[in-house]
Amino acid sequence: MDKEKQLKKLMDSWEKIKKDANVFIKDNKLDGHKKKLEKFIKDTNKDVHKLIDKDFTAAKKKFKIEKKQIEKLLDKTVKAEIKKATDFLKKQQKEIENLQKSVEKIIKIKAVKKAVKKVTKKTVAKKVTKKKVAKKVTKKKVVKKVTKKKVAKKVTKKKTVSKK
Repeated sequence: MDKEKQLKKLMDSWEKIKKDANVFIKDNKLDGHKKKLEKFIKDTNKDVHKLIDKDFTAAKKKFKIEKKQIEKLLDKTVKAEIKKATDFLKKQQKEIENLQKSVEKIIKIKAVKKAVKKVTKKTVAKKVTKKKVAKKVTKKKVVKKVTKKKVAKKVTKKKTVSKK
């Protein structure tokens, strides 16, 4: 409503200037109309800027409010999706562990069956033979050679020199 009143005021002043311009043309009073026109332009410029500023601040506030709402919704959604994904991964991990256990059981069973088959085959096919091993014992004599060497000692005399 406030905007409509301001717009109506602007339109009324425009109409008034239009009438004044027509009167001026008839009366030929240029100075008075020039001042009125300049004042009108300044007033309309101020009014337009006020409207724009009001609209801009209101739009900015709305934008901030909507931004906060969207962020909250986004955070909530992301958290829910992360929870779903972790639950899914846990279920898959449990299934993999169960499959791994069953595979290990099957492998153990097959290994035991193969071992039993090999043992039964080996016992039937083997013959036990004993061999006699003759050991020879040899004794070695250790001979020590003793050699004696005569060493001649030389006696040397040292002269003592006195220092003066």
